[in-house]
Amino acid sequence: MAQETVIHRIDAELGVGAPVAPVADDLAVDGVDELLRVFVEYSVAEWADAFREILAGSPGWTFAVRADDTAWTVRTEPAVFRVTDGVADAADVTVTGPPAAMLRWAWGRELAGEPSGVRVDGPAEAVAELRRCIVAATQ
Repeated sequence: MAQETVIHRIDAELGVGAPVAPVADDLAVDGVDELLRVFVEYSVAEWADAFREILAGSPGWTFAVRADDTAWTVRTEPAVFRVTDGVADAADVTVTGPPAAMLRWAWGRELAGEPSGVRVDGPAEAVAELRRCIVAATQ
């Protein structure tokens, strides 16, 4: 419930043009972890058909996601979305930023033209695949 409340609060703030209130680092890290593991990894494993089109042509990407001292490795390939703790030595895409910014980025709650504090390096098609998985899992 805490994560749902935080995201809905951010939605309300963005919706009325108010500044987004700070999110505690530990809550933001927990939110990124929940999104990757509970929403996306679990959804791909349980409802593979819903992700078949998104992941069918995946060449197999590795994503290094880091929010300050916490890191995850995400691996995609056909019918697979796997999350492990820590960052892989070699990644196709790196996504780094402070926890609250990473939470907003992961949930697609950034405003166009607003600096997000998240740096994304890697092929656009890989990032798009990750985004499509997140969107499908959170609909």
